[in-house]
Amino acid sequence: MADQQRQELVGVFSSQERADAAARRVRDLGVPEELIHMNGHADKEAALRGEMRDELERSWFSPQAGFLLTKRAVKGMLVVSPVAIALGILIALPFAFLPWGPLPLWGRLLAVVLLGSAFGATVGFIIGGEAEKGAGAPLAAERGPALRVGDTRPEVREALVAEEPVRVDVVTAAGSPVGNVTNESETNDEGVFEDLRRAWDEPDRDAHNRHEDLSDR
Repeated sequence: MADQQRQELVGVFSSQERADAAARRVRDLGVPEELIHMNGHADKEAALRGEMRDELERSWFSPQAGFLLTKRAVKGMLVVSPVAIALGILIALPFAFLPWGPLPLWGRLLAVVLLGSAFGATVGFIIGGEAEKGAGAPLAAERGPALRVGDTRPEVREALVAEEPVRVDVVTAAGSPVGNVTNESETNDEGVFEDLRRAWDEPDRDAHNRHEDLSDR
């Protein structure tokens, strides 16, 4: 039981070259060869579990409202919503100068500001949420080789991070996630608007995968 709870590191890299370089780094630190594993099925599975756990911990979930917002989606909303609200107010502002109803000018100005803000916030919620690539986007373990190291010393963690991994997680020997060391959202220099562009440009992988599943029958 104690052996199963021993902590290890599992990292996913963008290329085999970076994974090999990370493996050389940890060997240079004196990590035994038997504690270094590459691209095993259990390693990929541990990386997937770590990413799913990380996503849940970084998400906003409301069972009453029935929605879940990931960190990427919230970041997109926070960036897009102020712009959308400002545009909504500007678009609605001319209507305040038209004589409609018994409201004085200040009342009409207040009304169009509130309506424009509500409209902009709704648009920002919808468009900003697209920064999340969705369930059809490839997970980290699907995008590159996985390297598992049975040593969690700080210098070993730094060696993995030095090779710019997609993500690095701490897991037990049984593959259960314990915590995250680094992930792409922390090291990615791209901003929200790049995430939005990629989300709109990429094809619908869910529909593509469903089509492939039906074709195999």
